[in-house]
Amino acid sequence: MSTNPNKYVEKILDYVKAKFPDIELLDIIETPDSENSKTILVRAPEDGDIQFDIMERASEIAMDILLENGEHFLVIPLSNAEDLEI
Repeated sequence: MSTNPNKYVEKILDYVKAKFPDIELLDIIETPDSENSKTILVRAPEDGDIQFDIMERASEIAMDILLENGEHFLVIPLSNAEDLEI
């Protein structure tokens, strides 16, 4: 049932970047137990309040996508992403 998840990722990132233009896509991870679920990792400021606001804004559009298309996306902001092996 998976369509083109990249168009949804782009839609989510555009929506979030409208309010938080400094975020940067790091990776898209497929959830092992569901082909219709993806985690989007983004580089974000270290401020925990801003990270929460990013997740909240992303969830607004992600919920619309889930209800309309059955595709689930979770955005995870990371501040120390340079320490990760992606």
